[in-house]
Amino acid sequence: MRTTSALLFTSLGLLNIVLSGCSTSNTTVPEGSQVIETGPAAPAYKGAQIVHADLKERIATIRNGESVATGFLICTRKDNTQTAILKAHSKQFNSLTTADILEGTPSINDRVTQASPAESKRLTALNHDAESNNN
Repeated sequence: MRTTSALLFTSLGLLNIVLSGCSTSNTTVPEGSQVIETGPAAPAYKGAQIVHADLKERIATIRNGESVATGFLICTRKDNTQTAILKAHSKQFNSLTTADILEGTPSINDRVTQASPAESKRLTALNHDAESNNN
């Protein structure tokens, strides 16, 4: 009986030491400190953007493609550096659109915008000339 109670008291003493070591009672927080809640690192881009680019087949898939019409499209990085020129296909699948890569090398997450009317006119003339030379 005496050995059992000594063992019990020793076990309880060790348990008390272990549990007191895990407490946070010694943690001090300076006065005036505030918890600053942070959001996402950058706001999510809601416009059309590249989600797949096959540089061998020269085709790209665009998410949120309904926000850009068919025709010529310009791909840019977040810093507005132009990366590619695309020509969108008329068929869309839900919010996905496919496009031919005419120039450049688009990357995933590049932003896609409609080419300006002047740029579209210039690209139409270039594309028409290229098609005429191929036939």
